[in-house]
Amino acid sequence: MVERQELSWLLRQEYGLDGKLHLLHSVDGTDGKQILVMYRLDIPHGHSWIIQAYHETFAQQPIFPWITDNSLLRWLEHRAALLSFLEQQKYPAPRLRLTQNQKMLCCHNGWFLSVSSFIDGIAEDMSIETLSSAATYLGSLHQLPLPSNISWSWWNPSLMARAQEPLDHVLSNREDLKDLLHTCSHLLQSVLQYVGPLSLVHGDCWLPNLLRTKENVAFIDWEFAGKGYAVLDLGAFLLKGQYLPGGILPQKMIPQRVQAIVEGYRQRRQLSEEEIALLPDAIRFTMAWRGILACARFSSNIRTSGIDALFSRVQQGLQLANDIIPIALRALQY
Repeated sequence: MVERQELSWLLRQEYGLDGKLHLLHSVDGTDGKQILVMYRLDIPHGHSWIIQAYHETFAQQPIFPWITDNSLLRWLEHRAALLSFLEQQKYPAPRLRLTQNQKMLCCHNGWFLSVSSFIDGIAEDMSIETLSSAATYLGSLHQLPLPSNISWSWWNPSLMARAQEPLDHVLSNREDLKDLLHTCSHLLQSVLQYVGPLSLVHGDCWLPNLLRTKENVAFIDWEFAGKGYAVLDLGAFLLKGQYLPGGILPQKMIPQRVQAIVEGYRQRRQLSEEEIALLPDAIRFTMAWRGILACARFSSNIRTSGIDALFSRVQQGLQLANDIIPIALRALQY
């Protein structure tokens, strides 16, 4: 693991930053060793920064090949370059801080370090105004020019196509999940068959990644971002905009949230006829993709309580999506 004292030294040496570190999050690998740590660095009488340190073994985690087809270093460089691009476009997002040698990342003893600005705001604000404003900024994101060197988001067609094999494996061995997995397979193929213009997408639009600031709203956590189809981003936000704090799925859909997201989004961007046709499947795909990734993760052990609990959530999420769809389509008619 990267020791706090060592990290403080690196921040002073490489970034010229000296302050107090507060641990926000850490992830252990399958061997119990830390592979990701996240801190907030508070500078006396100055700005605060978010510090993320990834160990090189992060790329060995089972889920990583389903997030990107890049190496860990390339994936982190892509995210850093994306934050720099968003700053150039004056889009509200964390700002990357370069090292004193003008590098996007700091590499040290198997760790990759990135520093970005801390955004002071209210998380998981479930108000209609915040959802509408966030949807407007999402529409603005999808209207930005697409950088020529940008990588795919985690909705990468080659990765999604590869996911059909573990999905079929679980399908052939879990009769009790047959109907649900057939639904997931249908939604996967529907998305793979879609061909449309590409946009810059966030990839993980939900309330914990949305901050209400004094000036506006800002999306954080751009790990899954890249090029992709805007309708998948909007579909995900329509579904996840219903979540309760902590990512809990609600028992009942709130129509006003759906209407606020559609109306806010349309202030900046209109959907094409082809996107409207795909929107129902795009809303459902948000949950189906989680189920498909679970098949990839648990394909060698398909009778664990983990996969059963996850697919119970997928089933509940698909039902929620079905309730959202007619409200969203109706809102698009006005």
